[in-house]
Amino acid sequence: MSWDKVLESFKIDEWYKVFVYVGMIGTILSIFFPVKVYSNQTILFLMFGLLLIGVGEWTNYYWKSWIKEANVFTGDAALMKAKIRKPTIIGILLIFFGICLIVMAILQILNINPF
Repeated sequence: MSWDKVLESFKIDEWYKVFVYVGMIGTILSIFFPVKVYSNQTILFLMFGLLLIGVGEWTNYYWKSWIKEANVFTGDAALMKAKIRKPTIIGILLIFFGICLIVMAILQILNINPF
């Protein structure tokens, strides 16, 4: 596998990759740098929740490819590729835990203690 293929997978071409990168940077920053407005735990919950949602959604997509046969109406044979969304158990669980962390962060920001 060449480095071009590896670096190409890190392109920000889908909305969930934005969640992954913002969540990753925010999580790292909230661990190492103090935040003055909210607690670091609140920011960590929020950013790690974004990261989990992004990774969970990323695992729900895969590429499907097939060979289109030649015909009079559509032209020559070709290799066709499509990105398919098929939810997986891991993806659904990551999204669920990400949403839970974001809700906990919002409750901390609003000073609501549900427990």
